[in-house]
Amino acid sequence: MVPDIVESPLGIWMNERISEDDSVYIIAGYPSLKFAKANLIDHEVEGRLDPKRVFVAFATENFVVSKWQWQDRDSDGSGFPSSHNAKYGALIWPR
Repeated sequence: MVPDIVESPLGIWMNERISEDDSVYIIAGYPSLKFAKANLIDHEVEGRLDPKRVFVAFATENFVVSKWQWQDRDSDGSGFPSSHNAKYGALIWPR
């Protein structure tokens, strides 16, 4: 799912609130399962995609993904993760 959202992100933030895990970029999106299907693992995730949640990956300055997780979608209609304005830094994509 990480390759899916990196290939077609909904939003990318520059983390100005760097924590102990040194995540510099936050990438959010909705997995298309293209990677899972290409690698014959789609049966493991199919049916588990919740439309009320968004998939988020955290990457270092070298774009090495250090962790990922599902988060609730914000109620503002953007499709971004809940409280993205408070949790993350500047939105760098899309502008």
